[in-house]
Amino acid sequence: MTKLISLFIFIATLSADNVRLLNIKSKINCSKATITLGDISLNTDILSDDELDIIIMSAPQKSKTKRVSILTIANLMQPYEELHDINIRGPQYITIIKIADPEQIEKVYKAISQYLAKTAPWDKWTVDALFSTGDKRQISKAGAFHKVKVLSSRGIEKVGNVNLNIAYYDKDGGLMKKESFHPVIVKQVNAVVVRSSLARKHIIIKDDIQIVPSWLGKDGKDIISKIDHVLGRELKRQLSSGAMIKYKDLLNPIIVKRGDLVKVHCRYKKMYVTISAIAMESGRLGQSIKVKNASSKELLNVNITGPKVAKFNAGI
Repeated sequence: MTKLISLFIFIATLSADNVRLLNIKSKINCSKATITLGDISLNTDILSDDELDIIIMSAPQKSKTKRVSILTIANLMQPYEELHDINIRGPQYITIIKIADPEQIEKVYKAISQYLAKTAPWDKWTVDALFSTGDKRQISKAGAFHKVKVLSSRGIEKVGNVNLNIAYYDKDGGLMKKESFHPVIVKQVNAVVVRSSLARKHIIIKDDIQIVPSWLGKDGKDIISKIDHVLGRELKRQLSSGAMIKYKDLLNPIIVKRGDLVKVHCRYKKMYVTISAIAMESGRLGQSIKVKNASSKELLNVNITGPKVAKFNAGI
């Protein structure tokens, strides 16, 4: 019983058999300047339309969070006679969080879209701007601005997190504040995706893949747009149907197997000679493997340059 009392408090405004019981929320996200009875109530069905619109208090300014006791809520309801048949129940304290007004977010989004549409290199691309929760919180801190303008961009990044300089203005055109803003800018590109699920170690062929429009920037820049960059490559992991293929998913195929007869191009200063050698281990394009000279039986470390072809540099 003690724990229940410590977590919840019951305020009786009227001693009667026909009282209404109103449950109060523990947390309220508010984008408006004021908070109504409907905003703080869980079971709003017991309230009339007029009661739902009764203003209880002002919202926090900008991006502030504040806690209000349920006793304070009860006191704020006292001036309204139509609420005197209501008992309220809820946590001892209610948390009120100021969030950005959707209209303000839309103003910033439109300003950024207009800037991108007329500024190189974005004006040549199909792009979009994505806002994180942190971005929206930043907008809410700007206050009740009337207009927003993108002044310039900074840095070399053109997709992903882009640094923009923006300014907020009041209804009279007065500057309220300037700040850096970092939305994610995504660019529409063609991406190579798999038609159906492919297993790990699968060697990709043309029928496995297709090109589809995708967005570059949100999930990094590791998007492949050319089919010839994946053909003949081996998958490092299983991919499900429709998955984008990224460079980190690919391995060069094994083109020299242990026991293969390998043609090794040897270079010594300005002299070139080709020998035959036996591969002592398997390898991929660009990898270094050990081979045994078929004639001298000497072991050499060589770099694979093609199917059953390698090079050996000595004395350079």
